[in-house]
Amino acid sequence: MRHVVYASVTGLAFAVPAAAHHGPGTFDLRSSVSYPVATLTGVDMINPHSWLYFEVTGADGKVTKHRCEMRSVHTLRRSGWTEDLFPAGEQIAIEASPDRADPNSCYLQTIRF
Repeated sequence: MRHVVYASVTGLAFAVPAAAHHGPGTFDLRSSVSYPVATLTGVDMINPHSWLYFEVTGADGKVTKHRCEMRSVHTLRRSGWTEDLFPAGEQIAIEASPDRADPNSCYLQTIRF
Protein backbone atom coordinates (compact mmCIF):
# COMPACT_ATOMS: atom_id res chain seq x y z
CA MET A 1 0.00 0.00 0.00
CA ARG A 2 2.86 2.32 0.81
CA HIS A 3 4.22 1.94 -2.73
CA VAL A 4 0.87 2.97 -4.21
CA VAL A 5 0.84 6.14 -2.09
CA TYR A 6 4.42 7.01 -3.09
CA ALA A 7 3.66 6.40 -6.75
CA SER A 8 0.54 8.58 -6.57
CA VAL A 9 2.38 11.44 -4.87
CA THR A 10 5.23 11.21 -7.37
CA GLY A 11 2.79 11.23 -10.28
CA LEU A 12 1.03 14.32 -8.95
CA ALA A 13 4.33 16.09 -8.37
CA PHE A 14 5.21 15.70 -12.05
CA ALA A 15 1.70 16.45 -13.35
CA VAL A 16 1.37 19.88 -11.73
CA PRO A 17 4.46 21.48 -13.40
CA ALA A 18 3.51 19.94 -16.75
CA ALA A 19 0.02 21.43 -16.61
CA ALA A 20 1.43 24.81 -15.57
CA HIS A 21 3.86 24.88 -18.51
CA HIS A 22 1.21 24.16 -21.10
CA GLY A 23 -1.30 26.70 -19.83
CA PRO A 24 -1.86 29.98 -21.67
CA GLY A 25 0.73 31.69 -19.46
CA THR A 26 0.61 35.45 -19.73
CA PHE A 27 -1.01 35.46 -23.18
CA ASP A 28 -4.65 36.51 -23.52
CA LEU A 29 -5.81 33.90 -26.03
CA ARG A 30 -9.32 35.43 -26.17
CA SER A 31 -8.00 38.71 -27.57
CA SER A 32 -5.98 39.55 -30.63
CA VAL A 33 -3.64 42.26 -31.76
CA SER A 34 -2.71 43.03 -35.37
CA TYR A 35 0.40 44.53 -36.85
CA PRO A 36 -0.53 44.95 -40.55
CA VAL A 37 2.82 46.53 -41.47
CA ALA A 38 5.86 45.26 -39.59
CA THR A 39 9.52 44.76 -40.43
CA LEU A 40 11.05 41.41 -39.57
CA THR A 41 14.28 41.76 -37.59
CA GLY A 42 15.05 38.17 -36.61
CA VAL A 43 13.94 34.73 -35.54
CA ASP A 44 15.17 32.29 -32.89
CA MET A 45 14.27 28.73 -33.86
CA ILE A 46 14.80 27.16 -30.45
CA ASN A 47 13.06 24.94 -27.91
CA PRO A 48 10.87 24.97 -25.97
CA HIS A 49 9.43 27.91 -27.93
CA SER A 50 10.72 29.81 -30.95
CA TRP A 51 10.60 33.62 -31.14
CA LEU A 52 9.86 36.04 -33.96
CA TYR A 53 11.28 39.59 -33.65
CA PHE A 54 9.95 42.58 -35.54
CA GLU A 55 9.64 46.37 -35.50
CA VAL A 56 6.56 48.53 -36.00
CA THR A 57 6.63 52.20 -36.98
CA GLY A 58 3.82 54.17 -35.35
CA ALA A 59 1.89 57.10 -36.83
CA ASP A 60 4.27 59.43 -34.97
CA GLY A 61 7.29 57.82 -36.69
CA LYS A 62 8.47 56.14 -33.50
CA VAL A 63 9.81 52.60 -34.00
CA THR A 64 8.91 50.00 -31.36
CA LYS A 65 10.46 46.56 -31.02
CA HIS A 66 8.20 43.53 -30.57
CA ARG A 67 8.49 39.79 -30.24
CA CYS A 68 6.05 36.92 -30.69
CA GLU A 69 6.40 33.51 -29.14
CA MET A 70 5.88 30.63 -31.58
CA ARG A 71 5.66 26.84 -31.38
CA SER A 72 8.70 24.66 -30.75
CA VAL A 73 11.37 24.41 -33.41
CA HIS A 74 10.47 20.73 -33.95
CA THR A 75 6.85 21.59 -34.71
CA LEU A 76 7.83 24.45 -37.02
CA ARG A 77 10.36 22.34 -38.93
CA ARG A 78 7.83 19.52 -39.38
CA SER A 79 5.60 22.17 -40.99
CA GLY A 80 8.42 23.13 -43.36
CA TRP A 81 9.55 26.31 -41.59
CA THR A 82 13.26 27.15 -41.61
CA GLU A 83 15.32 30.19 -40.67
CA ASP A 84 15.60 31.00 -44.39
CA LEU A 85 11.90 31.92 -44.47
CA PHE A 86 12.59 34.89 -42.17
CA PRO A 87 15.05 37.27 -43.83
CA ALA A 88 15.70 40.44 -41.83
CA GLY A 89 14.09 43.48 -43.41
CA GLU A 90 11.14 41.53 -44.87
CA GLN A 91 7.76 43.28 -44.62
CA ILE A 92 5.27 41.11 -42.73
CA ALA A 93 1.77 41.28 -41.24
CA ILE A 94 1.15 39.73 -37.83
CA GLU A 95 -1.98 38.62 -36.00
CA ALA A 96 -1.35 37.45 -32.46
CA SER A 97 -2.63 37.03 -28.93
CA PRO A 98 -1.31 39.84 -26.72
CA ASP A 99 0.75 39.31 -23.59
CA ARG A 100 -1.11 40.46 -20.48
CA ALA A 101 2.04 41.87 -18.85
CA ASP A 102 4.28 43.01 -21.73
CA PRO A 103 2.67 45.21 -24.42
CA ASN A 104 5.53 44.42 -26.84
CA SER A 105 5.17 40.65 -26.60
CA CYS A 106 2.61 38.29 -28.12
CA TYR A 107 1.85 34.70 -29.15
CA LEU A 108 1.86 34.31 -32.94
CA GLN A 109 -1.38 33.20 -34.60
CA THR A 110 -0.82 34.25 -38.24
CA ILE A 111 2.06 35.68 -40.23
CA ARG A 112 1.81 36.93 -43.81
CA PHE A 113 4.85 37.65 -45.95
